[in-house]
Amino acid sequence: KILHSLTTKQSTTEINESLSYIKVKKLQDILVKEQIDAFIIPTDDPHMSEYTASYFNRREFISGFTGSAGTVVITRDQALLFTDGRYHSQADLEVDLKVYKVMKQGLKDIPSPIEYLTNNLTEGSVIGIDPWVHNAESIERSLSSFQSKGLSIKSLSYNPIDVIWSTNERPALPSDPVRLHSLEYAGLSIDDKISKIRSSFALDNQLNGIIITSLDEIAWLFNLRGSDVSCNPVFVSYALVTKDNIYLFIDNSKIPDDIRLHLTASNVTILPYDQVLNTVITEASKGKLWIDKKSINYAIYSSIPSSSRYEKESPLVLLKACKND
Repeated sequence: KILHSLTTKQSTTEINESLSYIKVKKLQDILVKEQIDAFIIPTDDPHMSEYTASYFNRREFISGFTGSAGTVVITRDQALLFTDGRYHSQADLEVDLKVYKVMKQGLKDIPSPIEYLTNNLTEGSVIGIDPWVHNAESIERSLSSFQSKGLSIKSLSYNPIDVIWSTNERPALPSDPVRLHSLEYAGLSIDDKISKIRSSFALDNQLNGIIITSLDEIAWLFNLRGSDVSCNPVFVSYALVTKDNIYLFIDNSKIPDDIRLHLTASNVTILPYDQVLNTVITEASKGKLWIDKKSINYAIYSSIPSSSRYEKESPLVLLKACKND
């Protein structure tokens, strides 16, 4: 009996009624509809968080694997879970081994997801992605590998997992209010932090602003904390700081009156979470935007013309590393 290959006919009722099998088969039907030959499902959320809000746990939903690191690849006839040595045994226990092949990275001759696709898909094949859950650096690296074998990437306008994941079963987006992190512990006010960030714009006289997508950096910048991710005091949001404006993109219901006053006192404009792309495009037309390719998702990155990108590690990495007296 060949495991993990969904083209292999199996007579058992067990495989035909497996929830994993049903989910994967639905996803493969979407692959055919979208004319793509494989779809990559990473662990990441739109902010490249190590730990994610349960709403974004698409890889766990499709595979049943709950480890913090892993990538699922679904082709038209196979389902594979790639994970590292911390989770080899856990993966064997959690996924349906009649449906999935566990690719135990770190063992001899086990490729990465990109290596696997590069070496196993035929020339002309198309790999689908949701550009909101892949960072720009990884996609550019993948493109280089794929193009060497005549493969291409297609960014989908939606995530196929969301079509399969019933709204009755899927956790809601986090809605708990954010809270103030007092100056006593923060050490610097929002104004002080904005001033330090804007001073770094002197590195390029064409810089208009910086896009901040990492949730810990946003929490640090605005002296706020949240509870959107278990055991992590962050909240789902984006930020954009330009020479003239400060934007926080967040669900308005998460901002209590006292936090609104805290933000508006520092001239922060609060906008809906889903307005980030349009605002970024507008600001990019005025000058370069600083982006960190390791943390920015490919959807935002690819919306900015290459001439308007200033690509460098976020200055907030070192700024937030400074401890208070």
